[in-house]
Amino acid sequence: TGQKAQPEIPFPEVWPDAHKARYGEVGKAVLESQTTDRDDKEGRLQNTGHMFSFFDAPVLLYFMVDKQLSLEYAVLDVGLILQNVSLLACDKGLGSCIMAVSVMYADIVRKILPVPDNKRLVIGTAMGYPDLEAPINNFERQRDLEQVVTWVA
Repeated sequence: TGQKAQPEIPFPEVWPDAHKARYGEVGKAVLESQTTDRDDKEGRLQNTGHMFSFFDAPVLLYFMVDKQLSLEYAVLDVGLILQNVSLLACDKGLGSCIMAVSVMYADIVRKILPVPDNKRLVIGTAMGYPDLEAPINNFERQRDLEQVVTWVA
């Protein structure tokens, strides 16, 4: 659309180097899993469109917090709830895809859905039966567990 993203919780303007590199690595792996070359503008545009259609999932859940709550603590609660919803969905054979893109254009979401004025859109997750054969669901993650978790005894 050419419209600048306007999430209700701002995305970082500058990413730390390690996070920026990781973001690029995952993006590259996603495109490669779909045999989309970096220079394939049409393929990349299709991938973006697919993402904005929430991968054609039949359900999109939005998680919100009261605008009067301290955002730092409220988003922790949302994360805990979202993790449990995702794990419960998996237990029932459903897949979930937590998507920052779902809240990038909060003004459009508010035009389409009855979001109360006193709520802040935090994140959305697409949910449905996963296509386990789809390449995007099977690309290799590049980091070992030890790079993500620090175990303290």
